[in-house]
Amino acid sequence: MRPLLGALAGFCLLAALTLALPAAAAPADPLPPGNAFGAVRTLFRAIAGDEARVEPGLRGTLDLRLRQEVLNDLYTFDPVEPDRDWIRLRSRVGFACGWGNAHEVVGRLCSEFRKIRTPETPVNYDEIIIDRLLYRFRPSDWATLTAGRQDIAWDDGLLVMDGTPLDGSRSAYMNALRLEFAADDPDLSLLEGFVAYNPANDDFVLWDDDVERRLCDADETAAALRLRVWHRQQLSLIWKRERDPDHARPALDAWTLGYRVERVRGATGLMAEAALQQQDWSGGVARVDNGGYAWAGQLRLRRALGGQTRADLGLFGYSGRDGDQLPFRTPWGRWPKWSELTLYRLIGEGGVGAWANLAGSWIEFEHSDQRGLVGLGGQLLLAPDPSWGYRGLLLRLRLERSFKYGVGAQLLIEQFGFLIGDEAITYSPAFGDAAALSIEKRSGSFLRLQFTYELK
Repeated sequence: MRPLLGALAGFCLLAALTLALPAAAAPADPLPPGNAFGAVRTLFRAIAGDEARVEPGLRGTLDLRLRQEVLNDLYTFDPVEPDRDWIRLRSRVGFACGWGNAHEVVGRLCSEFRKIRTPETPVNYDEIIIDRLLYRFRPSDWATLTAGRQDIAWDDGLLVMDGTPLDGSRSAYMNALRLEFAADDPDLSLLEGFVAYNPANDDFVLWDDDVERRLCDADETAAALRLRVWHRQQLSLIWKRERDPDHARPALDAWTLGYRVERVRGATGLMAEAALQQQDWSGGVARVDNGGYAWAGQLRLRRALGGQTRADLGLFGYSGRDGDQLPFRTPWGRWPKWSELTLYRLIGEGGVGAWANLAGSWIEFEHSDQRGLVGLGGQLLLAPDPSWGYRGLLLRLRLERSFKYGVGAQLLIEQFGFLIGDEAITYSPAFGDAAALSIEKRSGSFLRLQFTYELK
């Protein structure tokens, strides 16, 4: 891990020193013909312009987030205490420094104080981590190179969003080298690729209270590419390798092919996204050499109801295990995209935010203005495998409000219940013993009260 960070830091420094030279003042290139780095440097100098594309000078950032979250009857896999009640205070401080026309360095530190009240747990003062440390080069409006610790999100995060899924919402970084090309109209042409390495445990910590938090299920090495050449259509390809340093779970190599299309006609928009995945599990536990395919997808119809109100109607689904078909394993989409309540309930099946063997229809109404947002929605949830069993009904209310001086507030309430049936659903895990397990049907609720402050 440390050699990788050292190499990445060296690359950032080398890129800053060499690419910062204006083409007219650059000395004769000492690199031999055919040198790959020299070719990249020449390419970026050739497309560089004179207009500024970064904010010059040094500037600071600061934000605080205070949350109280109450989870009632959600940890169904804990027979002793299915409830949780905790308070979390996240603080982040950072800087950004721009120079020349196209160069920028960004850094940010992060820590999250935690106090779990149910069950009663000693205060956790958390680690102080480097949440962001990157060098960014923007030689033109349509080309960007970013190297270092950064946040990466694709669209609404079905495949790429949260780089550290076991870290809660404290952080979402990846250690990556990323290259982006976009035309004036990104709906007509877009190319983005990155390579990333995310360790299961981060050794690059400034202050550690011996938490040794697990950030990912395993050490991750990955490469991803997405290409948009048709009008509002996008193809993506992701390769990801997972190797558990503790060897408690088998190794995984997975290829994910994705397709996304969007259409807008008047006040109505349609979005569809599908992903097909090839998985190869091997070693570590029983059922070695277990390979197969998996699938995931979403469909959303959005209708504007005036200038400040919209209605969404959609479907989503993630495969479960059925013969050679395996539970879908999203590369980096384990944030609470569909529900905070469901994210925690899935811990007992495949892990926090492990969206798998889950499908449903959903509807949501949202009204927003300069003061805040009101959202009301519902989901009817199913378990596709083995027989599309009924999971339950989820209702959600979301209120957000902005105040002066960078202060904001949020109230989120989710309630899970049933309309029909009370039988348990059986399912098979992704790896290990193939014996069927039970998804117990229990009601539950999630409540969050949150306050934020951002220095502006």
